[in-house]
Amino acid sequence: DDVTMTKEDVATLTDHIIVCVFGDINSPTVGLRNLLLPLRSSNLPVLEVKKVLLLGQKDYVDKEWKDLNDFQDVYFMEGSPMRREDVISAGVQNCLMCLILSSALQGKANDPNLVDKETILSFLQIKGCGGPELAAPRSFKYTLNEKPKRNRMQVPIISEIDQLF
Repeated sequence: DDVTMTKEDVATLTDHIIVCVFGDINSPTVGLRNLLLPLRSSNLPVLEVKKVLLLGQKDYVDKEWKDLNDFQDVYFMEGSPMRREDVISAGVQNCLMCLILSSALQGKANDPNLVDKETILSFLQIKGCGGPELAAPRSFKYTLNEKPKRNRMQVPIISEIDQLF
């Protein structure tokens, strides 16, 4: 349908937010609607509302799509965040930021130390897309309406959300 993007469609995106989602048909939902609500708040200036690209398995995203289909500028691209080709095709070099979410069940991993394996490998894949010669700065401070000037190694990646209370 019109929210599923091909690699050619994604090539036109800039300053978008990539949400890498790990999960399959048997995985519990992560609540993508709750993630998108603040990004689509009515009190945000129009210039600060960014396009969102979900990268993951179609079976999993279909489970949550009934809660997402009312949001504008939310798109889906089938692929794996662990595949370099898919990460580059999702436009990581032109994105504003990248989030990595996992819905993987803890019981799926044979070794409890490997529960976050996909998330960590995805993080390393995104981080390594620019090649070893590029170095990323330690921190970023910018507003959503600011056009970022950086290379692929400098894409802010959110891999942990701390409690604020």
